[in-house]
Amino acid sequence: MILLLARRLGYRIAEVPVSWTEKPGGHFHPARELPSVLASLWRLRRRMRSEIVLGAPAAEPAEEPASPLS
Repeated sequence: MILLLARRLGYRIAEVPVSWTEKPGGHFHPARELPSVLASLWRLRRRMRSEIVLGAPAAEPAEEPASPLS
């Protein structure tokens, strides 16, 4: 949701590497998290539709940075 809002406001989005460390005893339960994720996606979709219907202007997309390889 934050990335979508940032893009709509014209911010550039960059991917950065993340160091990941496993925690002993840490658990992720997709089935337990699913209702919360679906509810968040539903609210986001509803908000984006209401902005389109109400005519709220979306920001122009930011220019993509030039590739360092070109």
